[in-house]
Amino acid sequence: MRNILAYLGLLLEVFAFFLILPTIAALYLNEPAEPFLIAALISLILGLYFEKTNKQEELRINEALTLTALSFLFVSIIGAIPYIYHFAEFSSRALVDSFFESVSGFTTTGLTVFSSVDTLPKSLLFWRAETQWIGGIGIIIVFLAILSELKTSALPLYRAQGYTEHIGITIKDTARKMAKIYSFYTLIGILLLYVAGLSFFESISIAFSSISTGGFSVTGAFYTNPIVLGILSVLMILGATSFFVHDRMFRGDIKYFFKNAEIRALMAIVFGFFALLYFAFPNISNIFFEVVSAATTTGYATQNLALLPLGFIGTIVILMIFGGASASTAGGIKISRVLIAFKSIPWFVKKMTAPKSAIVPLKVGGESIDEDVLTTTVVFIMTYILALVIASSAFMYFGFGITDSFFQVVSALGTVGLSTIEISTIPVIGKAILIACMFLGRLEIFPVLILLKNIARRE
Repeated sequence: MRNILAYLGLLLEVFAFFLILPTIAALYLNEPAEPFLIAALISLILGLYFEKTNKQEELRINEALTLTALSFLFVSIIGAIPYIYHFAEFSSRALVDSFFESVSGFTTTGLTVFSSVDTLPKSLLFWRAETQWIGGIGIIIVFLAILSELKTSALPLYRAQGYTEHIGITIKDTARKMAKIYSFYTLIGILLLYVAGLSFFESISIAFSSISTGGFSVTGAFYTNPIVLGILSVLMILGATSFFVHDRMFRGDIKYFFKNAEIRALMAIVFGFFALLYFAFPNISNIFFEVVSAATTTGYATQNLALLPLGFIGTIVILMIFGGASASTAGGIKISRVLIAFKSIPWFVKKMTAPKSAIVPLKVGGESIDEDVLTTTVVFIMTYILALVIASSAFMYFGFGITDSFFQVVSALGTVGLSTIEISTIPVIGKAILIACMFLGRLEIFPVLILLKNIARRE
């Protein structure tokens, strides 16, 4: 554990610098900068303490997974400080709400305890958006991109994020390329939104929340400008696209975007479900935007979902469960796993009826899938469904209806952020369930389970 804490210390030192931007924003807007400075100071002091009192050694994959889970927990706790300052009280509800908002940001979920964001300080709204931007690419990837002293431990940390492919010569080079791609799309998004008529503040905040597929907004009345909605749709799809696909595009292979099996599946899902909903519910506005928002797990909504027909809501649930592409900022089960699961059915039938000596490869998008990958995929999907059932049942136990319970848990576990319930009215225990779901969904379950196992064994 001491080895893990040493790396956690370095990570918290890096994280402290991300609180400089909202501090500058607060000073410029004549708003309180103390909450951001206090959070930065705590992160820096805690980071230095962990680093200096523990020794760094080579990380094993088990330790890297544990560090991933701990990093999200610590940055969420520290990131909650500005919200606590805003609530101006230390009641259990204020603390839970602050932590909820912070977790929702860093996990790129977008569920919010604020009934209206119109009265919130702009510096706090900026911080909300920034937490999603950080969470979208992942604090560990930012950590790997910035620090140069990590060598033998870089690979386990990288793999602990669920990545297996490289787009650079080294892990650090890969992380930096990912950060450059992410930053490039963010800047383009800011520019386009500003040209489309949003203020500079709105352009930055909404671009942060869109490319990260996070969904936090800076206004209670969401934008209805079709040009703005079109730009956001493109940003959401880019965010839900694998970084490895983006790398191929940046190297000039634009056609690969349309050849990639996950992207083709994502486009088929978006346009297929859009056509279905358009003909079933022609009176509902902005259907395409709502479909893209759900399919990419961003969670923007231009209308009150609680007032929409049950069939529309059920379709949105399916989209939220599927999620976006692997190695992207999106949540959900991920399209690659869905494709593997569906392709494995005819493959298994064919394998069972073939001679024992026959080699029957499982292929997805023209690529062979190892049986170990299939096993991992099946275990993940089953664990995901189990978590969904348990959390939904717990929600129903505390008095919520079947539809609302299932919808909210699917939204939290898929890090989507769409809601049919006013989050501020949910009791503390309900918010705790959603917090757990957001952590499980963003960290893809296994790092959290490994952390709990290590805590139980006191490793």
